[in-house]
Amino acid sequence: MFYKEKIKSYILKCNEGKEDLSIKKEFYKIKLMYFVVTSLKLLCCYDEIEKIREGYINYILNCKNSDGGYGPCVGYPSHVFSTFFALLVLRSLNYNSYDKNTIEYLKRFKCRYGDDFGEEDNRFTIAALGSLFFQFEWEGEESDFLYFLKINGFDINSIEYFILDCYNKDGGFGLQPQAESHLAQTYCSLGSLSILGFLDCVDKNKIIKFILLRQQESGGFNGRANKKEDTCYSFYGLSSLKILDSHILIDKEKLINFILSCHNEDGGFTDMVGNPSDIYHTCYSLLALSILEVFDLGSCDHVLGLALDLNSPK
Repeated sequence: MFYKEKIKSYILKCNEGKEDLSIKKEFYKIKLMYFVVTSLKLLCCYDEIEKIREGYINYILNCKNSDGGYGPCVGYPSHVFSTFFALLVLRSLNYNSYDKNTIEYLKRFKCRYGDDFGEEDNRFTIAALGSLFFQFEWEGEESDFLYFLKINGFDINSIEYFILDCYNKDGGFGLQPQAESHLAQTYCSLGSLSILGFLDCVDKNKIIKFILLRQQESGGFNGRANKKEDTCYSFYGLSSLKILDSHILIDKEKLINFILSCHNEDGGFTDMVGNPSDIYHTCYSLLALSILEVFDLGSCDHVLGLALDLNSPK
């Protein structure tokens, strides 16, 4: 069963700090906002979103630093992840976040390095590209994202080469070059290539095979071979396949049943059957169900995990 009102109640309790103790720390505030806004939007709870909109925007703007980036909470230094989640929330709330300083801040990562120590990680790549895409949307002057990147000083070839260096012979992508293939990193890499329009650079059939092998007998997806299924991978797997126009190849009914088996009485979703609910897995379960177009959920941008407004094209 899909308990829509219970899900709404659970999400609002998480927003008030009454559920999911794992994310009550101030350090996770912006991520919590993303999970709450995205989940409420997918449930089409627009009245509830309007109630929290002003407070969310004000808090996020207070997390913005002089370098143009956003910290995970007020007073913390900027990071590409918290910048991405901040811009996701602002985009969800239809707040214009365009700032030349934010673009300048993102230049330091070159879309491949996640921090000042030069750590390579393709999660940082999609976070940086997603953040830049939101800046591109709000700028409204250029019609071509690649041109927007070029005129702002980004080396597109270097970004592409790094992503392709993370590609493995089994069809998956690793966290960095020569790292083990993983479904989450495959999603990040495909998402980045999709944003750039470079999907023709990879063997799509091989990648599709890798992703389809992640769906287990239970219907759920695992992240890599010989690991347990987890509801968050339902989104990563579905999004990756939809990017490749192949999401119809999965066993849809089995996946729906797996996700619903992780739907607890308190209204939230868990990673796997028997575990307590949390807002992270609740949000990604709803995103997966949105892609599957069931339970009258709102639509989403499957590449960036952005819940769309009513009547927005899918």
